[in-house]
Amino acid sequence: MPQTRLHLVFDDYLRRTGTISNKDYTIVHDWMGSFNQERGRRIYANINVEEVKEWIVKKSGSTDEAELTDFLRVALGHLFLDLLSYNFVFESEYEFMKKAAEGYIDRGYANCNVNLLLC
Repeated sequence: MPQTRLHLVFDDYLRRTGTISNKDYTIVHDWMGSFNQERGRRIYANINVEEVKEWIVKKSGSTDEAELTDFLRVALGHLFLDLLSYNFVFESEYEFMKKAAEGYIDRGYANCNVNLLLC
């Protein structure tokens, strides 16, 4: 699993691209640790976005759509970084983050919204 620092670096990428608001999302990374524990730390090739949405809504207690959408996008980034680090070896952090950004966009996670059925 990537270090928490890399999750936070990826959050910065999401902020710079306007994918999420300029806030601190450390709590979401804490939630995702619990999410992984409840799932027995299994890493799946396909991230179940609906399952993550339900988890985020339950954990946050928020009803604000924009905030929940940001939480969802951060959570998907967290899980995607975990997936990449578990299944692949990269020559450098730069290559890892580059592939993470490309994969995140390719999977449509940047367009996910907590109130939409699909991303």
